[in-house]
Amino acid sequence: MELISRRFKQNMPILKDGSPQPEGKISDFYKHHIFVVLGEPGLGKTTSFEHAANEETRAKFVRIGEFLSL
Repeated sequence: MELISRRFKQNMPILKDGSPQPEGKISDFYKHHIFVVLGEPGLGKTTSFEHAANEETRAKFVRIGEFLSL
């Protein structure tokens, strides 16, 4: 299956000058300990996280149901 490159945008915190945060690849967010992706069903959130977990050595992919049961 071919992976479609997705673009992500950090909404918070708002920059001091009021300008929007730049868009980037999911790998641009690996520096954060935790990040959450919100969006409509079918946009590729799960696939993006699965791919990111395989790419980033310190990452672990956890489905929301498993996370909530912990």
